[in-house]
Amino acid sequence: MTDPLPLVSVVIPCRNEGKWIGPCLESILANDYPQERLEILVADGMSNDGTRAVLEGYALNYPFIRMLDNPQQITPAAMNTGIKNARGEIIVRVDAHADYPRDYISSLVRLLKESGADNVGGVFVTRPGRPTTIARAIAVGLSHPFGVGDSHYRVGSTEDRWVDTVPFGCYRKDVFDRIGLFDEELVRNQDDELNLRLIKHGGRIRLSPKIVCYYYARNSLRQVWQMHYQYGYFKPLVVRKVGGVMTLRQLVPPLFVLMLAVTAFVAVLSRAVAPHPWNFVAPVVFAFIAGNYMLAIGACAAWAVGKHGLRVAAALFGVFPALHISYGIGYMRGIVAFLILRRSQSGDAKAIPISRWEELPISKSPGAFISKNVAQPIVSVIVPCRNEEKWIGPCLDSILATDYPRELLDILVVDGMSNDGTRAVLEKYLVKYPFIRMLDNPQQTTPRAMNLGIAAARGSVIVRKDAHVEYPTDYISSLVNLLEQSGADNVGGVCQTLPANDSAVAKAIAIGMSHPLGVGNSHFRIGSSEDRWVDTVPFGCYRREVFDRIGMFDEELVRNQDDELNLRLIKHGGRILLSSRIVCKYYTRDSLRKLWQMCYQYGYFKPLVVRKVGGVMTLRQLAPPLLVLSLIITALGGLLCIDFPGNQDALIAFTLIPGGYLLVIGATAAWAARKYGFAVAATLFAVFSILHISYGLGYLRGVVEFLVLRRNRKGDAKAVRMTR
Repeated sequence: MTDPLPLVSVVIPCRNEGKWIGPCLESILANDYPQERLEILVADGMSNDGTRAVLEGYALNYPFIRMLDNPQQITPAAMNTGIKNARGEIIVRVDAHADYPRDYISSLVRLLKESGADNVGGVFVTRPGRPTTIARAIAVGLSHPFGVGDSHYRVGSTEDRWVDTVPFGCYRKDVFDRIGLFDEELVRNQDDELNLRLIKHGGRIRLSPKIVCYYYARNSLRQVWQMHYQYGYFKPLVVRKVGGVMTLRQLVPPLFVLMLAVTAFVAVLSRAVAPHPWNFVAPVVFAFIAGNYMLAIGACAAWAVGKHGLRVAAALFGVFPALHISYGIGYMRGIVAFLILRRSQSGDAKAIPISRWEELPISKSPGAFISKNVAQPIVSVIVPCRNEEKWIGPCLDSILATDYPRELLDILVVDGMSNDGTRAVLEKYLVKYPFIRMLDNPQQTTPRAMNLGIAAARGSVIVRKDAHVEYPTDYISSLVNLLEQSGADNVGGVCQTLPANDSAVAKAIAIGMSHPLGVGNSHFRIGSSEDRWVDTVPFGCYRREVFDRIGMFDEELVRNQDDELNLRLIKHGGRILLSSRIVCKYYTRDSLRKLWQMCYQYGYFKPLVVRKVGGVMTLRQLAPPLLVLSLIITALGGLLCIDFPGNQDALIAFTLIPGGYLLVIGATAAWAARKYGFAVAATLFAVFSILHISYGLGYLRGVVEFLVLRRNRKGDAKAVRMTR
């Protein structure tokens, strides 16, 4: 008599997988393993995109499918919830972003029995998530030895082998009784840590190349960077927990990044400050490392041309650096955090638990109202202002023109004791519209205005608005709808930047404030082709409970208070969503002096934000201070060259840096000349320089005051506070 087949519990962690969960379940249900010996447990991270409705439909049709709640919304917690509720003697961990062949479960169970292993798995064929060139190149990079090393389950194997980890493992249930469950401190790499812990307890892991599933990869370089940065960041925590490096391949990216950083730093320092006959060594080493790396990518690209086409091959020059450099930088940060400072980590502030960054839960047009079966919330619109006589009327008119029900509106204008006629304008609106209220703000700063408004607000949704902006009629309804659909804690749209008047200066400022050269990859300024998770949005629409959970705006920050609050929100597990379809019209500064003051203040207060939140929010904020610092260092080096006539390297560097910078500005100005005229194009030289140098100088001063001298700041005496 043959032994009965074991009961198998398939555990699927998921969150907001409306697109993928159906095909995943269909491929599992199509398996040849007897359904009476199967149970499927989907541990859902409180999805809000329709995933739960899909799951409920399957649970009704298939009684062996159960949905479990995972309030923590992270993968290890989902796995632990599934294991604790599992009835089977075998646990199969499945990913919602993969398809599984008909014999997948039966092959795993047979291999587990025949091999005597404690965990078995197969290889996966990486497929693009979308039919785009970048997505195809990412799939190639994630299955190529140059991209992922000797990771056999990714690059394939010619024979069964004992390994350190497998994807989507098939475990004996008693493994978890023996060594414990998944470590919930690890948002990433939890499978690696569990498998290495299993090996240290005498367990064995078997990989079979005959068991194959199909995995759908990320769709953009940004998503690849985020994912692999997180993998690198959490790897040193795994090292600390298990007491050693899992495989040597994980050390290659951080060593590569470290060598590039060290040789670049030594090259700049030695050639700019200390003339010496051996100064050529560091630049040569840097060029050798970087050059050979690019040659290796070129060889891989040449191989890819014949199989995948020229465009995919060219895209590999972006994919491979994104894989390696993001992982390496994350790994080095993890070494500092977990091995040197010995911090513990309960989730990564930038990790979106379980859910994939690209799968945004937006299904309806953002301008559509929420279903009439759902009560629409009261919305409190807060407008900080001071001396806005020219702008406050048009701003309020655009708010009042909204299609959101007026009986659900609560408008609070928090005035910083204006003395230009603003209050007279406001009083006319107060008489006519009883749902508009004016609050006094004697401190005259924006964060204080926001806090006063939030404290007095009646709504469950808070919308922050700027007096220098005009809003479309569906602006509030779109934000509220997006907030409900996405499950985000703060949502916003993009700003169409317009000149304050018809002068060449105002037009050039508007161009500079909406151009990547001026503001980097700030998507709400330069625009976005798709909805995306971001680090900040302008004029945010928040759930009121956010402020109960993380606190109010920081009143020490005259500038950057939105950035600090939003990063604090992310560090508390919140999410911020930018919609490309919600657009408002923002009117910029109208003079170069005002632009200088504004950017200097933004730069000055940014290091204080860094100190408060414990890290740099985005890399783009470092570009202006690094530009200014490089100019200062090379200028000093050039002066030193007077005493060393035989070495003019620093002087050459000082010439090349501003020269290259002016060439880039010149190319942008030439583009602008065709569209906006010569006067605007010529003014762009001043606008870009002011944007970068004023911010950079302010940032460097802030570094000295807030990070070096550790001063506190109760507002900046030179801040133009809330006026323009």
